[in-house]
Amino acid sequence: MLFVQHLHLLVLAAITPWVIQPSRSDPVEGSRLLEEAFRDYDKRIRPNYGGSPVAVNVSIHVLSISKIDVSKMTYTMSFFVRQMWVDPRLSFNSRRNIETIMLDASTSERLPLWIPDTYFVNELLAVEHEMLVRNQFCRISQDGTVLLSRRVTLTAFSPMNPNLFPYDSHKLRLHLESYGSQIKDMTYHWAPERVSTADYVNGPGFFVSDFLATNSSGTTSTGSYSRLTIEIDVKRNPLPHELGLLLPLCLLSILCLCTTWIQEPIYGSVVAVYLVSVIAILYGTFILNDDGNIPCMTPLHIYALLSCGLGFGCLLCNLIRRNFKPNSCEKSSGEINESKSRTESTSENCKPDELHGTVISSLGTSNMKAKSDGKKWSKLLRCTTVCRSNCRLDKVARWALALILLLFNVSFFLIYRLSHLL
Repeated sequence: MLFVQHLHLLVLAAITPWVIQPSRSDPVEGSRLLEEAFRDYDKRIRPNYGGSPVAVNVSIHVLSISKIDVSKMTYTMSFFVRQMWVDPRLSFNSRRNIETIMLDASTSERLPLWIPDTYFVNELLAVEHEMLVRNQFCRISQDGTVLLSRRVTLTAFSPMNPNLFPYDSHKLRLHLESYGSQIKDMTYHWAPERVSTADYVNGPGFFVSDFLATNSSGTTSTGSYSRLTIEIDVKRNPLPHELGLLLPLCLLSILCLCTTWIQEPIYGSVVAVYLVSVIAILYGTFILNDDGNIPCMTPLHIYALLSCGLGFGCLLCNLIRRNFKPNSCEKSSGEINESKSRTESTSENCKPDELHGTVISSLGTSNMKAKSDGKKWSKLLRCTTVCRSNCRLDKVARWALALILLLFNVSFFLIYRLSHLL
């Protein structure tokens, strides 16, 4: 029995060190490491002070592009910006094999940690998210590598060219550099992942086609600074504008063209005036909209103005038909043809001498009637000549307007729509 008790004590003595050993995530060990790292640390001095510049590796993960305003040349984007650099003063050796020290937002702000003075050059408005907790964290590795991640939503200025609206494409640029540290003190580089995106980042009315990350430098009166640039290629989706404005304008233009084929010109004029008014109201509504507030002439404006011009052309064509009465012209032409046919038949049945005698006798017996008939014939001939020319002009105007509408629509969509797709 005594032997068993001694054996039990020996087993307990053997396993006791392993039982009381703290885990690898021992908070006491982490606190000790932080105290040792920041004991003689001065956050006012950059790493490698007086030596090589600090290399800051940057990566950006784009979450969304919520708004693109071409008229104001601004866009709004939400993303994670991650900066990584090496600070040898923060390197540590852990007795518990701790590889990294994780600091949340509140802890990282309280610690006297040197952070790059990074800012966005073309930023207009920026917001750091603080819902529930501040969206920020910091990690310190054993070799002194510091990773700082923040979530930012900003509105930035980027030059855009809206001359091809709504078939325009743009390059949204975002410039990142140091506010006060020159190239000799700090340089920026893209991390291997550079720019990544969420599953869906297309903005409202736009498609994101490509991202381009480049390195450059900017020089001002205060010195030269390292700069990183992101270029986001976006294309507008023209389908809403085509269905909302171009298609109604095209249909109204076709209806205006159909008014020139109405038999009564007065009815065609009334319908044409109504359709031109609808076109003007539709175009005015677009101009007052935010999308139409563009300080330049665009394909959409050109199409709307041509539709208005075509409507006025159809109205003018109907007014010409109303004033010259093509139907009465056709009637007068029929009377002349009938009179000519009677005269020709009479001349064919009579011999020349008999015809001459008949004409002389008729002229001698009714001189006043011959004069009135002559005036009637000359007036009828002049009316017939004018009416025939007006009828031909009316037909030419109808087909010319139809041809103009067809050629313009075909060339418009070939030039703008196909070039936008390519």
